[in-house]
Amino acid sequence: MDDEVIITPDAEYDLDGLDDSITFELLVAETAVVCVAFIRKELATLKYMLRRYRPADDESWHSRAFAE
Repeated sequence: MDDEVIITPDAEYDLDGLDDSITFELLVAETAVVCVAFIRKELATLKYMLRRYRPADDESWHSRAFAE
């Protein structure tokens, strides 16, 4: 069974905001693409950590049914 890391709409919004900030305020669009891609790649590797450590019972995402 493969575990899954869910990127919430809030997280997507934050990644878009980061991309926009780097692209339009710092004026380095290439860096924005690389940074967001790196973050997404690192998030994808978190699914392996789910198998190693049992989630804490008091995490806020339990009420949102993100993981069990």
